[in-house]
Amino acid sequence: MSEITSESPICDLCLAPDSFGLTKREIYDTKYIHSLPARNDGVKFPLLDQSILLASAERGCYFCDLLHQISQHPCSGEQQTTIVVRIVTDPALSVHFLRRELDSLSIVQIYRPFGHKEAWTGLQEARPVSQHSGSVQSFEFARKCLRNCIESHEECRRSCSDFHPKRLLDVGSEGFSSLKLIDDQLLAAPYLALSHCWGDQQPIKTTSQTLEQRKHSIDWSSLPPVFRDAVTVTRELGVQYLWIDCLCILQDSVRDWEEQAAQMGQIYSNSYATILAASSPSSLVPFLASRETIVCEGVNLRFGKDHYVGVRKIGGTDHSDQPLHYRGWAFQEEILSTRTIRFTREEVKWECKTLSCCECGAHPLYDTKNAENLQHTNSNIQRHWLKLVEQYSCRSLTYSFDKLPAFAGVAAVAHQKSGHKYLAGLWEETLIRDLTWSSWPWTPETSCDISQRLPTFSWASVDEEIDYRSLNMSYRPGNKYAIVRSTSIKLTGTNPFGQVEGGSIVLEAPIVEVNLRYHPDEREPVDGRRKMFVKTCNCYIDDTPDENQSVWPDTLLCQDSFTDTNGVKICSAQRANRGAVPQDFECKVRLLSLFVRRKARTLLVLSIPKPPDGSCERLGLVTQYDHEKITHDWFENAQVVLTKII
Repeated sequence: MSEITSESPICDLCLAPDSFGLTKREIYDTKYIHSLPARNDGVKFPLLDQSILLASAERGCYFCDLLHQISQHPCSGEQQTTIVVRIVTDPALSVHFLRRELDSLSIVQIYRPFGHKEAWTGLQEARPVSQHSGSVQSFEFARKCLRNCIESHEECRRSCSDFHPKRLLDVGSEGFSSLKLIDDQLLAAPYLALSHCWGDQQPIKTTSQTLEQRKHSIDWSSLPPVFRDAVTVTRELGVQYLWIDCLCILQDSVRDWEEQAAQMGQIYSNSYATILAASSPSSLVPFLASRETIVCEGVNLRFGKDHYVGVRKIGGTDHSDQPLHYRGWAFQEEILSTRTIRFTREEVKWECKTLSCCECGAHPLYDTKNAENLQHTNSNIQRHWLKLVEQYSCRSLTYSFDKLPAFAGVAAVAHQKSGHKYLAGLWEETLIRDLTWSSWPWTPETSCDISQRLPTFSWASVDEEIDYRSLNMSYRPGNKYAIVRSTSIKLTGTNPFGQVEGGSIVLEAPIVEVNLRYHPDEREPVDGRRKMFVKTCNCYIDDTPDENQSVWPDTLLCQDSFTDTNGVKICSAQRANRGAVPQDFECKVRLLSLFVRRKARTLLVLSIPKPPDGSCERLGLVTQYDHEKITHDWFENAQVVLTKII
């Protein structure tokens, strides 16, 4: 078997060698061009039967042979007759095996082991990875990355200032079993920070009553496994101090918590490096552990004795298979850190402002966080902000009132870059565009806590995944846009980017009153999860009920009845609180025109103004109101009025 090149015949089944990027797209035969999606998405083969794959291998396709061997290998998961395969080449060659009956996904990396010749041109070389994340090899990798960054990366050095946290944990040395808390913000020494999942409960924490005791000593045996591992990493990297949230912040002091939460961005951005305990779902599960999921073995190609490739199971490059990926607080802890050392189930990964690499050395990581854009780019900072909001909204928080505080560090950096006025997750200078957020059409049973009284115009007021349909919209204020007349935010504390307890905006814009038809479609829970609802909703005017516009409700809605200042009973809608039973209903609502772009209006759906101040609540969004597609333009005779949204 000769070396595989771009001139090798293209297989009818797997499209190799072109399926892994050897052939230029412009020379595709029309037979294949329609089978290939966008380059970044890889090549997908739905419902691939193992017998067909084997038959293709026996006809002489080296890659079908390799795919078949891998599909039978333990690293690809439990065996099935039919599988869905996706071949991805960016950032490195990997094969995704989806077994629909089992609802499982296995990602297998294909690489060239060190010392072996290339099976085909461009196959990445990779190092073997040790079977324990606390091995000499893993720590040497982390030390080498840290040393190289400190000595060579000017950009990373510029990212750090002279800031130091109020308290730090003195980890001593390897033979020193007792630790202590240092309460001295003037201490100018390098420190590491820990980002971790708390879990259901925290075994150890510092309070006003235990502070003096912690300053004297903290016994090693009192630390949960994740904290012990973090101390071990700190010592191995030759650093004496470590910052852990529940030990360095007084957990029973609102004042101390608020003060430290406001500095969270500085704490992580100025740490020597941040330890990401990515694989631990709680502080009770160590991240320095055996890598049981790692399979690192070779596969001989059927048609060439001299050709040998390595295969192993890996995690996703977006880290969505790691528990820490879903923790809300960890979002800003990661993206604001100058350097991170990520301990995953498979290997240790390094990322700083200059480069990223992994323990196996096969490929750089995806840039999934846009941290460089946020930290170092002054231009178009607001578009990056919208992307960060979308990413952050996918995370979970134990307490819904932490939604803004857990994002405050990110907001502080964005404010520093733009100078704009912050409005509970939005910005006054780009408010019209920032209001175009919507939530996904499916929502959990308990998705909103209206007792928090966050302003309804803010995405932070709902526990939903946020989607910004305006990401590609150029924002040019003009006479087709609503006009912002006033804004107001009431803070709970002193942090301008922290928790709020109310707020309002006043917009001058065209308004029409319409009927809202609401139908939440209940879906059965899967694997013990919460019930889900698909929020089916549309609106129409009295004269043409068949000409309706689809509405994206912000969250689950319910009816709201009240009496106006003239004594007339009004039936409108409001957001449903947690525990409410979703029901079908129809009522009156208002549509406010935010802007017109390419003949289509984007509209806010609002409740009917309520006494005593005539304010409205936001209920949803209409993204594609096109007056040319209906008999009568709803906004033809619309009045332009001032509307207060709370």
